[in-house]
Amino acid sequence: MSTPRPCGAPARLIMRMRASLRSALRLERLHDGFGPLIIKLDQFGTATIRAMIIIATTDYSAAERFLASISTEPLHT
Repeated sequence: MSTPRPCGAPARLIMRMRASLRSALRLERLHDGFGPLIIKLDQFGTATIRAMIIIATTDYSAAERFLASISTEPLHT
């Protein structure tokens, strides 16, 4: 059974992420607390977004493919 693709997204851009306490704690430790983490997320800190994708993914290679595919895209349109 194939995985449905949201909005017709190419398969190379599909990745699954899991919400977990372990992921939240790893992100919190990277930023010395939830307060600074929330600030970085609110500011759309790209290093924080990348860390969130890498830490929460269920498939590291899919996350790497996703990050590589968007690495040349502008941050806004």
